[in-house]
Amino acid sequence: LGLWIVGDSPTIYYWDAYERIALHDQFVVRRWLPALQAVIRGVMSVTGEVAILRGVLALISAGAVAAAFACGTRMGGLRAACIGALWLASNRMFIEFATVPYQEPLLFLTVFAGYYAFELGEQGSRTARIAAMVCLNLACLTRYEGWLALGALALDRTWCARREGWLR
Repeated sequence: LGLWIVGDSPTIYYWDAYERIALHDQFVVRRWLPALQAVIRGVMSVTGEVAILRGVLALISAGAVAAAFACGTRMGGLRAACIGALWLASNRMFIEFATVPYQEPLLFLTVFAGYYAFELGEQGSRTARIAAMVCLNLACLTRYEGWLALGALALDRTWCARREGWLR
């Protein structure tokens, strides 16, 4: 769907998207954190084509939906995963942000992938624990809400440890 939108509608909308593309060679941390700007800078330095950048952003958005499905399957079962992934994929605001330089799809990708990897890491996979750490740190570099996602995970783990008698 995102790639079709890129091909069918070449218009880039919203002010921040124009500013991010115009400043693609700069890392300015003001109201934005640098993770998405790193993606923009990388794509624009290799190709210089806005359409290719939008295609990469559409693929990131598709990855966010896949990560939401994987995370949902792991934490809530197949039915919850299908409902969550379909809701995200059909959410109008998500679709609008899917093909322009906005950080929400990258945030969703990193948070859901981080939570999924963390759950896998709970069963002893060192690689999954490292992947969770990388994804959640990238979430913290994507939007400030990524910090809340990491804090929520820490609170959940503390609660579970207390419930299981690890903390008194």
